[in-house]
Amino acid sequence: MCNVLVFAGTTEGRKIASFLSQNKISTHVCVATEYGETLLPEGENITSSHTRLNETEMEELMRGCSPVFVIDATHPYAVEVTENIRQACKKTDRTYVRLLRETGEQERAEGAVYVADVEEAVEYLKSTSGNILASTGSKELIKYTAIPDFSHRVFARVLSLSSVAVQCETIGFSG
Repeated sequence: MCNVLVFAGTTEGRKIASFLSQNKISTHVCVATEYGETLLPEGENITSSHTRLNETEMEELMRGCSPVFVIDATHPYAVEVTENIRQACKKTDRTYVRLLRETGEQERAEGAVYVADVEEAVEYLKSTSGNILASTGSKELIKYTAIPDFSHRVFARVLSLSSVAVQCETIGFSG
């Protein structure tokens, strides 16, 4: 049993886990990678796991853990995970809380090009030359294959998981 279930994937997720640990609140924290788990605070009132869960597995965890509420502190671009957490909370009648960092006004860098999404970025990059660092995540990489000579120009920053490496190789990105 835990009072709070946290799905963490951001600095804010680690901070809330640390706060809960320091305040002796029984907490279980889920992260996506072993590395992410090493960054979490340790304490007798906190447990963690680094197994990626689908919606059904999240429901099972919520039923077993019986948290008072669930905090979604995953990355803002982790849309699928967020939807799975929402649905699992709904199906298990758990209170859902979304924790997002305050965005505020962002300073725009001179000479930088700003686009709305990956699709718009790819369209823009098709007419450019030079190397590209793609840090949008492995799920978005397939979109970059539309860029001419992508396998020589696009360098992907992705999680160091064997499944991601296989995915990258399959679509034409080499390490």
